[in-house]
Amino acid sequence: MTRSIAALAALLLAAPLAAQSDSAPPRIQAVAIGRALVAADLARISLSVVTRGPTSARAAAANADAQSSLRALLRGAGVADRDLVTPGYRVDDVRERDRRERPSATPPEPPYMAICYVTIRVTDLSRVGRLVDVAVSVGGVTVNDVEFQVAHPDSARRAAIDDAVRAARADAEAIARALGGRLGPVATVVTSPPRSFEGGHFSGPPAAFEHVSTAFSPPPVSVDAEVVASWVFTRSP
Repeated sequence: MTRSIAALAALLLAAPLAAQSDSAPPRIQAVAIGRALVAADLARISLSVVTRGPTSARAAAANADAQSSLRALLRGAGVADRDLVTPGYRVDDVRERDRRERPSATPPEPPYMAICYVTIRVTDLSRVGRLVDVAVSVGGVTVNDVEFQVAHPDSARRAAIDDAVRAARADAEAIARALGGRLGPVATVVTSPPRSFEGGHFSGPPAAFEHVSTAFSPPPVSVDAEVVASWVFTRSP
């Protein structure tokens, strides 16, 4: 676990200190980010299946064939149907784009493009490289991203919250000392909703994955939590 040093702190005053009444004592608020680093135990491989055709129907039919080949190979490599997800699909007329981006292409490519997005969920991280190799062996398949995550981050997030609370209190105590006082009781504590958890991402042009035995060494996943806490400020006698 590591502590974020990007902590912010501020003295909250409803009015200047001299104008505060005894019934509304000033407070010191501190904002801190805690961080826990944990080993990844889940990977998501994001793929695109891209095909073209002279009509939208032909492009879509070619895409269906490529998808069938991809799924058959992945099943043969041990991927269960429940771990294959299709989050998106589209068929576009790309003639205008081709004229703009590839004006000198000879001969011009078929005008319709079908794209199917496929995500593979992998819990055995030693298989990620092999599954990438299997996927790119199918014509028209490219790898968009390989992301490493934590399947159940709750315990790591609570460790990050503990880290953030300690960092916030340390900042608040420093402010109190600088103002010639000390911290009183806790007034409020709020934590933010869970953030997306940052793991390792690997991406690149299709050629980057088109070789045998692609290998991955996933870095630790960072699980962050933000805490906003305030304490009553007590003036020293």
